[in-house]
Amino acid sequence: MTEQTMPNPVELYQSAVETTQGIIANVTPDQMDSSTPCSDWNGQALVEHMVGGAAYFAASLAGEEPQPPSGGGSPADAYDTLTKKVLEGAATPGAMEKKYATPFGEMSGGEFMFAAFMDTFVHGWDLAKTTGQDISLNGDFAGIIFQGMGPMMDGMQQSGNFGGAVRVSEDTSVQDKMLAMLGRQP
Repeated sequence: MTEQTMPNPVELYQSAVETTQGIIANVTPDQMDSSTPCSDWNGQALVEHMVGGAAYFAASLAGEEPQPPSGGGSPADAYDTLTKKVLEGAATPGAMEKKYATPFGEMSGGEFMFAAFMDTFVHGWDLAKTTGQDISLNGDFAGIIFQGMGPMMDGMQQSGNFGGAVRVSEDTSVQDKMLAMLGRQP
């Protein structure tokens, strides 16, 4: 998917955040030790990654060096605060035209926000699955990720940041194809 045909990545991110905020808010303390679809993480590590990811995206958009989020408050409150900063940064004049250095190479603002959207959307699913919440997500968003990430997956998997693809049947839902492509067992 080229940037010219990609839906507005800031709007995609905002929608994914709205869903994910509800998922984080419904996590109970006893679920933090639960295993997740991300084999190296439990619920606590996943939530910390999600909050840390929002901190990374917010700092990068502000032109600052990403810092680990400071303690205090609930993970849901921290996530809320940081995702608002991401949206503020994305709304800054010139933010979408700027280039951002990432672990995956340089990205335009639109590509960067698409990465933020994908990270938010997929880890929201991970956390919902971990905590027994509704895992049926927006099928249009799953299709956008499946189409947009498909051509890049070989390189992404070689980076070590994504698991190997999981086999699913051709008649599987787009959501499950997207999850399988990202190394998750739907």
